[in-house]
Amino acid sequence: MLDLQEHGDAIIVRVSGDLDLSNSAEFERALDVARDGREGPIVLDFGDCRYIDSSIVSVVVRCRRSVGRRLRVVCATGSTVMRILEVLRLIGPLDVVPSVDEALAAPAS
Repeated sequence: MLDLQEHGDAIIVRVSGDLDLSNSAEFERALDVARDGREGPIVLDFGDCRYIDSSIVSVVVRCRRSVGRRLRVVCATGSTVMRILEVLRLIGPLDVVPSVDEALAAPAS
């Protein structure tokens, strides 16, 4: 469900399956580990995630507020996660890209 992988100064948080209130605390702990003592990008890869609920969206928004543009969100165009972020109008406020490679290549802001 959650996997953390270092990639240079970045860390990739890969998510698979469904994320909801039942596992939001585990998800939040993973993001806490990802940002602890790091200055590089945090890439949140929803590529294999089928569903997120409002508790997960709240964790992502709090993380964005904490680390700013270091957080980069990956989700495929047309995916359920992308549609949820679009409905909530979070595509602009979050840095959403279609691939991990794009997220890693994005300039630091």
